Amino acid sequence: MAQVDWLYDPVLEADLFLAIASQPTGDGDCTVAVVTTAGRGYWIQLYKGLEAPATYDRAWFDGVLATVRLQPEDAVDSGT
Repeated sequence: MAQVDWLYDPVLEADLFLAIASQPTGDGDCTVAVVTTAGRGYWIQLYKGLEAPATYDRAWFDGVLATVRLQPEDAVDSGT
């Protein structure tokens, strides 16, 4: 699991903060893909429980990501 840096507002403390993490994308066991295109941001993350077979690994995730086709022009904003 990646380590996270926490940046807190000195006055508001826990009511206003940023969480920042990074991980190597080459050889790391990265399970998150973040992409921006046409003014939209996409976060795709693999969640894997203890019962999931070992075959659902980085290679499997990369294969799934290779099939993703983003269509920002069809996105519907939720208003939130």
